[in-house]
Amino acid sequence: QPAPLRRHAGRHAAADAGAMSARSITLNGEPHATQAATVAELVAEVYPEGGGRHGVAVAVDDAVVRRTAWEQTPLRDGARVELIRAVGGG
Repeated sequence: QPAPLRRHAGRHAAADAGAMSARSITLNGEPHATQAATVAELVAEVYPEGGGRHGVAVAVDDAVVRRTAWEQTPLRDGARVELIRAVGGG
């Protein structure tokens, strides 16, 4: 049987292995099914208009994930993820 195609070149093999299957996570306290393999992919999924790059804080299993680590932080099945988006205005 041929190996599955990789979604994106340059990613870690561990993230690629789970990239094609859906995983169940808890997102902001609610059950959520996602294809995202990393925190960066989840942020892009939740904020497809590109608004996730600025003003968003992420915690996975109660640990804050720095923006510089989003691409390298894998999501595991059952992870508890909090996405908090700052909104300006008066």
